[in-house]
Amino acid sequence: MRLILLFLLFFTKTALAHVSGFTDTSIQIAEPGVKIIYTVPSDNLLELEVNSTQTSEALVTPEPPEYYIDAIKSGWRVLDQGALCTVSEHSSRVLDKIQAYQYHLTYDCPNDMKQLEIGYKLFHPYWPDHRNYTQVFMAGEQMQIRLDAEQPVLMLFVEKILKDWNKSLGAEFTLADPNQKISLDSNFNENQAAQPLATTPLQPQSSNADFGSELQSSGTDFIWLGMEHIWTGIDHVVFVFALLLVPVVWRHLLLWISMFTIAHSITLALSYYKVLILPPSITEPLIALTVLAIGIENILALKYGKPIIRLRHILIPVFGLIHGVGFSYLLIELGNGFPAMERLFYFNLGVELGQLSLVALMIIPIRMVFKWQRGQIVAGFFSANIAVLGGFWLWQRTFM
Repeated sequence: MRLILLFLLFFTKTALAHVSGFTDTSIQIAEPGVKIIYTVPSDNLLELEVNSTQTSEALVTPEPPEYYIDAIKSGWRVLDQGALCTVSEHSSRVLDKIQAYQYHLTYDCPNDMKQLEIGYKLFHPYWPDHRNYTQVFMAGEQMQIRLDAEQPVLMLFVEKILKDWNKSLGAEFTLADPNQKISLDSNFNENQAAQPLATTPLQPQSSNADFGSELQSSGTDFIWLGMEHIWTGIDHVVFVFALLLVPVVWRHLLLWISMFTIAHSITLALSYYKVLILPPSITEPLIALTVLAIGIENILALKYGKPIIRLRHILIPVFGLIHGVGFSYLLIELGNGFPAMERLFYFNLGVELGQLSLVALMIIPIRMVFKWQRGQIVAGFFSANIAVLGGFWLWQRTFM
């Protein structure tokens, strides 16, 4: 019992939701100044210490978006030829469909914006590997980059770029996010939605000599993003581990993994293209339920054998359909200008590679356990822990 409690305590913090470590931004540069539209998963904001009396450790669910506005503003810095640009307007909203908050920050710059320096550091003290996928829009052109701890600053030589293009800055901002097609609510003026922009990338000089490679590595980025999403999604890791905790022949394991892969690929695509729409408030408890169910099913399979194992051929595809919707939320959140079909393909490929790497890491030790006389007892112990953990997550995601 003590081991079960320790198991629960170890995973308590990660049980509430998928804290992705990724954020999404659109930056518009126009005559009025600089506008930043920043989209962040709401649960990520629990990591921020927004004041001296209440830290993130005391919070279970995020506060309203405006609560974090000062922290968001402090995470961005815009300089115009070395002089600080100031926030003249800000607004925030809830994006219920992807369980995220969105912030609009408008900066007035004191000079003529010949050279801009845009810096980002919001989550780097908490997650050194945090990444912000950013799309820059200027004079009808766009560029995608990634801001992270190694490259937290974007240098834009605006005057030189405009001269090379023989163009001038746009007269106004758009209030809609040109990087994502998100339905607007009453706080935003739909009449000012962005028109389609040209896809020719900007070619600014940057403080990072490898900046240009960002435009060529987007596919690799999304593969890695999918792999990390599997590795950091503890409920998915636990589910894959539980899937292997039954002593069966190799063809059954391959069949289960294939069925799970096909099923979650289907719902990942359907959810990404909004054919299937389920909010995280429904999907996350269902994923926890699959962990609870697979733990119980393992115990029954270890005791009764083939009749229960045959049932798994039906359960695994159903569980895969549920997990696929959960995989989609991070991909929906990111709108960094990479073509939608390719983004889906590379991300799903990363998910599969991440899943296969977990299986490769776990399968040999687990098979060796089953060669031991008490192997089934060990498997039953882990399965019981997994069932308890899944039940705890189900309660936590439903009532907290």
